[in-house]
Amino acid sequence: MKPLIKYENKDFLLSEQYVSIVAGLDNFFRANDSANTDTVLNKEGLVPINLTNIHANEYLNWDEIIYDFENLKHGYRTLQNDVRSFYMLKQIESLINLVRWSKKEVLDFRSQVRGFLFVNDNPFTLRQCESLHAELQEKFKSTGLTGNLQENYQTWSNDRKVPLGEVENTLNTLLEQAKTKVVQKMFPEVENVQVKVNIIHDVPYSAYCDYVNETMIINGDLEYTYESLKHLATHEVFPGHTTHMHIRETEYKRGNIPADAALVITNTASSPIFEGIGDNALSFIDWDKSINDEISDLIQRIKSVSGMNASYELNELNKTSSEVKAFLKEFAFGQEQWIDSRMRFISHPLRGPFIYSYYRGYEGVRYAYSNVSVDKKSEFLEFIYRNMLTIEELKTFR
Repeated sequence: MKPLIKYENKDFLLSEQYVSIVAGLDNFFRANDSANTDTVLNKEGLVPINLTNIHANEYLNWDEIIYDFENLKHGYRTLQNDVRSFYMLKQIESLINLVRWSKKEVLDFRSQVRGFLFVNDNPFTLRQCESLHAELQEKFKSTGLTGNLQENYQTWSNDRKVPLGEVENTLNTLLEQAKTKVVQKMFPEVENVQVKVNIIHDVPYSAYCDYVNETMIINGDLEYTYESLKHLATHEVFPGHTTHMHIRETEYKRGNIPADAALVITNTASSPIFEGIGDNALSFIDWDKSINDEISDLIQRIKSVSGMNASYELNELNKTSSEVKAFLKEFAFGQEQWIDSRMRFISHPLRGPFIYSYYRGYEGVRYAYSNVSVDKKSEFLEFIYRNMLTIEELKTFR
């Protein structure tokens, strides 16, 4: 059977043009961004990672950027590989919508989610939220806990808590264990990848993959269970973001995949796959089998849904910060520092819609991976790590 995506010479040339436009857009965006809501998040611009040396186009206005993107579409429509064409046309449309949003054209919140990420823009319904709580309570009961949901959550979390002074050593151990599993089960080429842990404070996230500086950043203001650290280690590093980017960078430098694979762009059609890989990383290496892993996975899903719903409440329904904070506390068992971190994230103009990438990416990748036969799991992982995709392209894997 032929590979799902086979790159042609024309694709490599088009991709270099694409990177020039995107890099130029990023420069122009940074120079003209007036939404200085959070310096930590603003620092990333539109392109947090660019591993190419391709020259950036220079632009004097937003319309020039849209013009170049529209022209580029013509080339991508003529590619022989339809899966690759489908992906790039959506990715370019994402960026055009970002430009339209940047030039203050009307894009309401739901239109941003759809137009940037190409995912379902609905939050979870009340019934869906209640179902997650009921499922979690059943998990707690199976371990012998007898309190109500909030009490059981506190008991379980306190029992599994890792003191701040032990977080760095715990993460270092988890990273080594995770890397061993990735080397054995997925990609031997990451064996020599080294990542250090850096604990920092006052940031609007739990953890962050600083790929270029080979660092996993962890928010020292938050509390963690052993299982939540396990999730973060796999999401950010092995086999999550660091592994994903290492594979893409290696393939690009070998000339096997086009230059767009060497970029990470905030808030585009590729974002849900990027985060979906991270949030399914534990299952890729079969490291999620204990009851505590199951409980942690469910709590992670609840927190992921809570971010999506909270952003919808804040940015679409215009609820007050107090109302949104109350929801995060009640539904996601949020502690004050975590709630403040979430609020900083969803209040940011770019990150408000981006937060949908986590849950919608999780469910899209999870569904595709769970429906792949055991004998094709390895092929699926090669497909998802070595190619640029959206959730829709995953459905083409058979």
